[in-house]
Amino acid sequence: MVDDDPDITTFISSCLQNDYHVKTSLHATDAWTLLEADGYDLIISDIMMPDIDGISFTRRIKADPNYSHIPIILLSAKTDNAIKVEGLSSGAEVFMEKPFSSIFLKAQIRSLLENRQTLLEAFNRSPLASYSSLVTNKSDEVFINKLNEEIEKHLSDENFSVESLIGVLGLSRSNLQRKLKGICGTTPGDYLRNYRLKKACKLLIESDMRINEVAYYVGFHSATYFTKVFIKTYNMTPKEFANNNK
Repeated sequence: MVDDDPDITTFISSCLQNDYHVKTSLHATDAWTLLEADGYDLIISDIMMPDIDGISFTRRIKADPNYSHIPIILLSAKTDNAIKVEGLSSGAEVFMEKPFSSIFLKAQIRSLLENRQTLLEAFNRSPLASYSSLVTNKSDEVFINKLNEEIEKHLSDENFSVESLIGVLGLSRSNLQRKLKGICGTTPGDYLRNYRLKKACKLLIESDMRINEVAYYVGFHSATYFTKVFIKTYNMTPKEFANNNK
């Protein structure tokens, strides 16, 4: 929660503290330091602040691949349409006018977080769903596309690992972990494995490759291990999946 009015930050913290872990800041520069030090699921920011205004802060967050996945609620005492349009155009998911009720704020937060969780659960149930369906802004789309391109280049290399991705993407392991957790709800290791499995699903129904050929093609060292991981993920064997979907 970022607002230069301590009464507001105290009020919002007291409203949310029973349901969420809340950290507060009185200006955007300090808030940025908090972002660099820890991971957050959502940001609430006032627009009118002395050092960096909330719209500029939002633009900076949405332009940074480390944090662009974090949903933002902007607050403002200004009610004209121009400021609302500017706020939403900067990348914020929600614009709320001051004064606001705590019940409405909680509903907005719950909606953002629960909708994201519902999307993730539906995605994880679908072997053929694309990771691009999870992105909500251009910065995240560019990030996911770059990530997928690198995995695709080394798809058959069983030694291609999370450490390999870190070296290519230029992110620290902790930032990559936060990023993928925010977008996909997974760890980097899970993302790499799931990408290979989803690619395998596509090959199983779109090609004439045998199961062992698919396993090696997507980077598994043995067909037996591939089948074991496939069953654990999708509750069916690769053969059953192919028969059900071809």
